[in-house]
Amino acid sequence: MGEQEEISPQISKCLQLLRGPTDNEIFVGLLLITKVMPQPTTTIISLIYEAIGIDFLKRLLITKKDVSNNLENTDMRNLSLTILSSFCTVEGIIRQKNFVELIPLLLPCIEECIQNSEFESNTFLDSYKIICSILYNCGNNGVREFYKHEGLRIFSQVITQTISNEFPSVDIIFYVMQKESPEWVHLHPSLPFLATTFDRDNTPLKFKILHLLNNLFTVTQTPSKLERE
Repeated sequence: MGEQEEISPQISKCLQLLRGPTDNEIFVGLLLITKVMPQPTTTIISLIYEAIGIDFLKRLLITKKDVSNNLENTDMRNLSLTILSSFCTVEGIIRQKNFVELIPLLLPCIEECIQNSEFESNTFLDSYKIICSILYNCGNNGVREFYKHEGLRIFSQVITQTISNEFPSVDIIFYVMQKESPEWVHLHPSLPFLATTFDRDNTPLKFKILHLLNNLFTVTQTPSKLERE
């Protein structure tokens, strides 16, 4: 059996604050944990998750300016995203069913970044990473929530705006489409974005979109995997 990781007094104090019971204690604990833990280990991330869960972090994603701490809503949102992004690195955490509840809160973050062309911001990068992790780890429930909240349309806009293989939006769209019913294909909101990108792009991305479009229009009218399950 391997040696148990030693937890420093600073980390222990942060974990104590994260357990509350007041919001102020939890908030201070979050601020401190990001400063005393530059490169968190799996053990420490798991302890943070056990202490705080995701309910408080969900609230930070949609909270307005905190006057008492002189923090803008974007500061609080990015603090939440930093912690949630670290949770994605631990398989036993990201596969928890409650992570699906983050999708309708994260998609607006991505859409806001698209509108402002903030593709290199922490808000965009963390939100994108978390959603991809949820989709690949939370099964059909994650796919349903993503589709329900227009995730396909939003991720298609990422393709159109970035023209980059850095963000695997085509792979995500294809993954979701494999699990969804084909009946919606011809009216699908992603198609205009995909078609536009295919027309003007001359990188390997063009062939990925071609493969995706080919699968869209040759799919047979059979029940989706979600319907069968």
